[in-house]
Amino acid sequence: MFAAIFNHLSRTQANRKPPSAVPFPTRPIPFLLRFVRLRPWMHAGFLALVISAASCAVAVQWGMKLLVDGMAGVTPDKSEVWTALALFIGLIAAENILWRSSGWLGCRTIVAAGVDIRVHVFDHLSGHSQRFFGEHLTGALGSRLTGLAGAFGAITSTLSWNIAPPITDFIGAMIIFMTVDWRMAVALAIFVVFMGVGLVLFSVRGRPLHRAYAEQGAYVNGELVDTVANSWTVKIFSARARERARLAAKFGVEADAQRK
Repeated sequence: MFAAIFNHLSRTQANRKPPSAVPFPTRPIPFLLRFVRLRPWMHAGFLALVISAASCAVAVQWGMKLLVDGMAGVTPDKSEVWTALALFIGLIAAENILWRSSGWLGCRTIVAAGVDIRVHVFDHLSGHSQRFFGEHLTGALGSRLTGLAGAFGAITSTLSWNIAPPITDFIGAMIIFMTVDWRMAVALAIFVVFMGVGLVLFSVRGRPLHRAYAEQGAYVNGELVDTVANSWTVKIFSARARERARLAAKFGVEADAQRK
């Protein structure tokens, strides 16, 4: 969806000069990195908090192991048990503080990046020729600025809260297993690689379906905005029934793409 929206806004980039010395990116990844570089410390701090919180979650399991080992001895060492308990409680407290801190900083980082995106993309969009605006639905173009910022926020949230923590957990689990038995670590690594490759293959096969749905969704949204914006014309020509049928047909095509 992100790529489809971005490609539509950047379709005529080759026909005009950028407003600044840095060319406006025409690919999704450079586009994302451009707005990350505008606030590097906020994004780096946000990611560091997330990784630190996930690392504490792994360390909590290690603290539990030390606590159980200290209590399971033939003659438990009280000082060792209390040290392990203090470490265990401290790691739990640190994990919760880091997760909440990441939420606080992540909120401000994503919102600030959304503002940057809308301002910069509006500057890029407003530099197009009037012919461009005549060939496209202006209401739909305006709504896509907000949609683009929302897509950036969704990608950032997914990378930070849904992808980075499992990767950190996996690395932590590998370290812990290596201290127990290296064969357990190797088995875990092989299983994760196998599952990862399978997910990538399924994702590649599904990419055309996602693109088709994004294109249909953007097109139908534009048609709906244009029809609502010209509702007075629709009423003058008594075209409510025709417009309803036309939009219903287009909604059906979009729904079919979404089901796929």
